[in-house]
Amino acid sequence: MSIEHTGGTGAPGTTDTYTVKLSNGSIAGAFQVYNGADGNGAGDFKADGSVPMTGNLQMGGNRVVDVGSAQESTDAVNKSDLDKAIQSVTITTDAEPVEGSHNPVQSGGVFSALSNKVNKNTPIIWYDLQLQDGFKPSAYAKYGKDDAGWVQIAGAVTYPGGTLKENEVIAILPEGYRPSALIPIPLIQSSGNWAIFGWIDTAGNIKLTGISPPNGFNQMYGISLGATFKAY
Repeated sequence: MSIEHTGGTGAPGTTDTYTVKLSNGSIAGAFQVYNGADGNGAGDFKADGSVPMTGNLQMGGNRVVDVGSAQESTDAVNKSDLDKAIQSVTITTDAEPVEGSHNPVQSGGVFSALSNKVNKNTPIIWYDLQLQDGFKPSAYAKYGKDDAGWVQIAGAVTYPGGTLKENEVIAILPEGYRPSALIPIPLIQSSGNWAIFGWIDTAGNIKLTGISPPNGFNQMYGISLGATFKAY
């Protein structure tokens, strides 16, 4: 005996006919099967077996079981598959903050980095000022810069001979040790009652100006240099 599909297309909402044939070739009869259509109400099954719905799925404390392995990003996932996925994830961390890194920082890494920064006390490296013609260091005339970018100038210079002019350049600071704007500085005559004023410009020139008294000063004595400013 056999059953053959003898009519219909199998389309949802239509009827197909099946014929029963005996082993001797005679027809024993036929029957029809209605092919289910898409459900019309909320929660009704569609012809492909899915259930369209909106809102939350109320399970009343029951579980969805026998879920197959997910194939699409919207598929339900088995707990065993989820556990395997979590175990295969490798998380890369940084011991301390790294510029441009998106990795999480290990516990204590930020504190360690800040502590190292605060406790770091690198001594300033001092360099001899690039004195211009006629100026000589008195013991020393130096400049340096700390880790935060603050430039320091210290020491004294002498001008053994000749006549100093207004805007005379004492020394020139190199790039990286220059201010971002004009900085006035006091230049103290180390003997007598004279005060000499000056400034440091953005080109690094340490200049004399406003010599007082107007009749000059004894060039044999030292001019004390002292300044602190942020380099640009």
